[in-house]
This record gives sequence, structure tokens and C-alpha cells, in this order.
Amino acid sequence: MDTGIEDDEAVVIDATDCYIVPGLIDLHCNIQDPGFDYKETMLTVGQSAINGGFTTLTINPNTVPRIDNKAMLNILFLKQKMSVLYRSCPMVILHVTVKERSCLKSAKCS
Repeated sequence: MDTGIEDDEAVVIDATDCYIVPGLIDLHCNIQDPGFDYKETMLTVGQSAINGGFTTLTINPNTVPRIDNKAMLNILFLKQKMSVLYRSCPMVILHVTVKERSCLKSAKCS
């Protein structure tokens, strides 16, 4: 196969009949950590995700304890940074009362 590459140390991979895609995003990821980290951890989830081509995971808030406050988000982000394998986008549960609705309308996502 003539690649036109003149570097003798270059490795050429024949990707004929293969799909070449950027990192995939899993939009529905049920992770057992926190709460059931004896089943899986953020690190083992990251290893599995990377092996499957996923670089970003959205984490559903159905954990124990629930992801429903800033402290839980900080814990998840810290665990994710320690694994350094993938990006995580935790979804959170919003508990909205009548008084909070006006505040929620003016809130900005970051």
C-alpha cells in the first residue's frame, strides 16, 4: 500500500472496511458508584467505557445516595478526575417546591 509517508518509523494501519469515529458519548449510563462500589467503581466503569470507544459518560442520578446536591457532584468529579480516563456529565435530581420555581427560572446552567 502506497501511503506517501516517507518516515521509516511510521506505523500504517489499514482501516479498510472499518469505522473511524471520535470518542463516543453514552447518554444513559447506570453507574453503581457511589453506593455500590463493591460492584463497580468509577475507575472500572472508565476502563470499560474506553475499551468500547466511549470517552464521555452521562451518569444517571439513580445512585445511593442520590446525586441531588453539590456535595455529591463534587464527590463524583473528584472520583472521575482520579481515573483520568473519560469525561463524566452527571445528571442531577431537582427537588423543586413552589417557592423555588421562580429561582429556578432565573438560574443559569454552567
